Amino acid sequence: MIIIHIITILSLLIYLTSLVIFRWGLNYPNQKKTAELPTVSIIVAVKNEANYLPHLIEQLTAQNYPADKLEVIIVDNDSSDKTPLILQREASKYSNLRVFTTKVEKTFYSHKKAALAVGVREAHGAIILMTDADCRVGKNWALAMASYFTNEVGIVVGFSAIQPLADWFTRIQALDYLLLLTAAQGSINLGFAGACSGSNWAFRKVLFERVGGYMLIQDRIGGDDSLFMQVMQKRINAKVVFAAEEAAWVETEAVTSISTFFRQRIRWASEANYTHHLNRLFFGVILATFLANLMPIVYLILWIIGAVSFAPFFWMVLLKLLGEGMLFRKAVGIYKKQSLKSVFPIWFILQPFYIVLMGILGIWGNRLDWSHRSSSPDAV
Repeated sequence: MIIIHIITILSLLIYLTSLVIFRWGLNYPNQKKTAELPTVSIIVAVKNEANYLPHLIEQLTAQNYPADKLEVIIVDNDSSDKTPLILQREASKYSNLRVFTTKVEKTFYSHKKAALAVGVREAHGAIILMTDADCRVGKNWALAMASYFTNEVGIVVGFSAIQPLADWFTRIQALDYLLLLTAAQGSINLGFAGACSGSNWAFRKVLFERVGGYMLIQDRIGGDDSLFMQVMQKRINAKVVFAAEEAAWVETEAVTSISTFFRQRIRWASEANYTHHLNRLFFGVILATFLANLMPIVYLILWIIGAVSFAPFFWMVLLKLLGEGMLFRKAVGIYKKQSLKSVFPIWFILQPFYIVLMGILGIWGNRLDWSHRSSSPDAV
């Protein structure tokens, strides 16, 4: 029993300390910007995204950015719906849109990284700006993200938010994702970048080439965002900053299927499990987070069977509530998400079971396909 007590104390200490650090980091946003406008290539990898493409392309090609310095590249990764047809049709309408397909392009990689690598290889821009097909961006998105590339900056991470529906399931997704991104923001502001979202981030193309592309993580099903960011930091110590201004925000849709949600989060967990190869400090935080959510469940069971008193479980839950509530209050204030307050109690109760389950299932997450979406056959 003493070993369980020690593991519990250490994991809670590390987890709560990390929450305090993330919260503290939110007070120090990076404000240094540049008025220079580099050449930018927006790259999107798509697979069965026929329903989203017309609106996405309209937003990306209409960016408030000099036309001679911006291009949009969309790479199809073996879609089985009308995605290829739509891409060819849209490419004929927009002069700054270029389309490719992995069916005819040679690449060392598979899945999403195959499409992204083709896009980066063909890009003319000095800055690679990435998002996903189901995202929505403002007209000044590219301008805002590019403005953070001062001479010493190699990577810019932008804020992404899940746009919830009225139901509790999508609202909990939005809350959980909000906390993940604000934790990433806080750590980046303090110089300890560990995570980012593939729906909104950018890096210098030369860095991609200098680290050998995705070769170090080519066997991972995902890893094109957080893991690759860690690769660039590990190999060339690329400086990372967070773009917090509203013009740089991106919104994405919540998944409405529980099975799709689990597949998505299991893939994310598999990337977290791989982090120990690239960033041991960040992996330590991930491990402590897993244990800090596992141990309350363990102590609840021990209390039910009469092995311990109720006090250890009570104090663990209280400390978690204070730490997570502190970060949550700051996050909803910064990103104007007060509507999510009502689902915080549900999220707080479900989170330990969710974290533990995803952590365990994430061991097999690298076997899943990167996209499980199937667009409507009628989308054109």
